Amino acid sequence: MKKSLVIIVYFLLVCCGTKHAQILGYFTKTTNILYLYVQNRIEITSTSNATITAAIDNGIIKQIDNSTFEVQVQKDTTTTLTIYQDGKHRNFQFRVKQFPEPVISFDFGKCKNKTHFTTEEFKKLSTIDPLWLDFIYEGGSNFKEMEVIIIKRNNTRYFYHFNGNRFASATRSIESGDMILFRNMIVTFKGSFEKDIKVKDCLITIE
Repeated sequence: MKKSLVIIVYFLLVCCGTKHAQILGYFTKTTNILYLYVQNRIEITSTSNATITAAIDNGIIKQIDNSTFEVQVQKDTTTTLTIYQDGKHRNFQFRVKQFPEPVISFDFGKCKNKTHFTTEEFKKLSTIDPLWLDFIYEGGSNFKEMEVIIIKRNNTRYFYHFNGNRFASATRSIESGDMILFRNMIVTFKGSFEKDIKVKDCLITIE
């Protein structure tokens, strides 16, 4: 599956009484980070209607429209993005990082990375949720779909498929000694875009 991620970066280009747009600065919700192996989408806003172009010194940049660019970096090194408009340009630097795996949590942040539960503990839980410790995206994310396999003590297996992050209907009859495998979990990033990322499996042991 082709991995793709939209990272929204807003560049503030302000026209200061001349026919040329003056690039005064920018702010970003992603702390100037581009991720390897995914397509990073950059949104540029301007008060000028002049054409915006951009170049990058690490990887490939593709212009989607006059304000939207997709960047795919190739090396783990500081990367410079150059924006051109009305004969002027400005450089912006980004850090490059590996795309992180989420921390698995339950019921909106509880039991982070916990893999062993009592029967009573786990029966109280109803949702599985991704937490990103090293990734900033304020639009939010959740599991779009997943498979749940209940593995009984005698190795009998029960298979379930869920759209969304709720799984309680599959775990009502769990017992001590059972295992629960969450696999093929697809995370959807919410907001002004929707992209899907597959994350690693999660095995839970019921004690």
